[in-house]
Amino acid sequence: VVKVVNLQGKLKSSRQQPAELHFDFPVESIVCLTDSVLAFHKHGMQGRSFKNNEVVQEINDSSRIFRMLGADSVVVLESRPTHDLKSPSNLYILTGHENSF
Repeated sequence: VVKVVNLQGKLKSSRQQPAELHFDFPVESIVCLTDSVLAFHKHGMQGRSFKNNEVVQEINDSSRIFRMLGADSVVVLESRPTHDLKSPSNLYILTGHENSF
């Protein structure tokens, strides 16, 4: 569960958007966008809309292990094969989630 809070740490609930976004996996890291949140897990990520908690993006690949490396102006992911964690990694730059360039 990702909870949306205000600056005082209280749940930010309204009729227009839910105060909690539910994910069916352990969330390792998150990136907040203007209209949604990206939640990263061991085998990928899922994006959910702030408006209706609907899934808007998803990457799920059990043959790879993903790790978010950074999310300042661009989101950078690293992946390695699940069966060989010492193998060279692939790096991905996620684009298209908002104007980042």
